[in-house]
Amino acid sequence: MRLFIAIDIPDPVKTTLAALPGRFDGARWVNPAQMHVTLRFIGETDRADEIQAALAVVNSAPLELAIAGVGRFPHSSRMPPRVLWAGLKAPDTLASLHESINAALAPLYLPPDDLPFSPHVTLARTPNASAATVEAAQRFLALNANVSSAPFLVTAFTLYESTLTPSGPMYTPVAVYQLNH
Repeated sequence: MRLFIAIDIPDPVKTTLAALPGRFDGARWVNPAQMHVTLRFIGETDRADEIQAALAVVNSAPLELAIAGVGRFPHSSRMPPRVLWAGLKAPDTLASLHESINAALAPLYLPPDDLPFSPHVTLARTPNASAATVEAAQRFLALNANVSSAPFLVTAFTLYESTLTPSGPMYTPVAVYQLNH
């Protein structure tokens, strides 16, 4: 199974993000029901039971997040955008939660997540690097630069199974872990 660990975001925030102006053809927009904040991508594994047990020891306090602006990966404007995302106003406790999850999984010797932790909500993927797509992405980013949400409380994180389908990925919760430090 293909696994990842994420924080769910509240439905009103998903609705706000799905309604951002400036959406354009040439991007694959994320279904609002699938929006989340990835804490760790694990990938294909047959060790779901071990991963579930390891995550059960993660101890962290609930935390407050808020949407704050939009951006793109890669960050360099010399390269076409591949991902458009909403940023987060996040306390240091989010980075601490990420580190605690990695520490809990370390004894399992899973393949490392090579990307630096950059908390965000993916809005769209732009596989087409045409000039029109790049220009439309830049307009979208400029139009939504100051997007924000009210703070929301995060009280849990979830281990998800990701199933790839022709119409996009389907995410199924495997286990939910409460934050109650």
